Amino acid sequence: MSYTKRIEFGNFTLKFGDEKVLLDFFEEIVEPSFTAQKHHRKIEGKGEYFFLDSSKITLTDFNKKKHPAIVGRIVKNTKLKREQIFQDNHIVADKKELETAPTSIFLLLLETHRLIFCRELPGAPSIQNFESTCQKFLIIEHKILVQKLIKDAILPNEEKAPRGTRANIHRRYPSPRLRITPLSDRQSLSDFIDRFKKIEKVTIKLLPTNQEEIDNDSFWADLGRRKEEMGSSIASIQFNGGRDGLVVKSQEVVS
Repeated sequence: MSYTKRIEFGNFTLKFGDEKVLLDFFEEIVEPSFTAQKHHRKIEGKGEYFFLDSSKITLTDFNKKKHPAIVGRIVKNTKLKREQIFQDNHIVADKKELETAPTSIFLLLLETHRLIFCRELPGAPSIQNFESTCQKFLIIEHKILVQKLIKDAILPNEEKAPRGTRANIHRRYPSPRLRITPLSDRQSLSDFIDRFKKIEKVTIKLLPTNQEEIDNDSFWADLGRRKEEMGSSIASIQFNGGRDGLVVKSQEVVS
């Protein structure tokens, strides 16, 4: 049976400290973390992850408007291992290894911070694997930038940079923090809700964003404003049902 590919979507939320986001340090940190293609995230006993054929591109929509994006593949380079096989009605020890490198395709839209992701083969990297790998490479590129800036700050005939240089650089270029939130479409949400006979509690969380405009009604905009005014990074709303649970109409679920 052939493998059925499925497109997945996610919000790519990258923060540098409390104020800076993805596009603020795109050329210095973000772009090379994808396009340098020299970094590897190794996991003991499980292989390694790295990017392949990744580059910055420009997409053109039906209105001839151009949109920047990063496209590429994430590779899971590993080995399949076996310890024994069933042969002639007996379990026989037979240790063998087979190299394998399944891949997933990704497209990151830089204006909207939307991630489009597709596993090409069984066992290919997941969105969670992609998130962990991106975070690792972002930290590496951040460290490279900091070291370069410290080196550039060393005065002629001096061995070290002036005192406080590292702290000042870290204030200008805070460490990256990435969160990828998978997005569900209307049908998948409806199918999920329909699995339950009764739902007693629903909690909705408003998470930090890349400062893009939230495409929602005034209720969510007001909630986001109040969250910021109170200095909170996450806001949540909880709906509790009575003895019979909440009244849920799956056809009204909004993705």
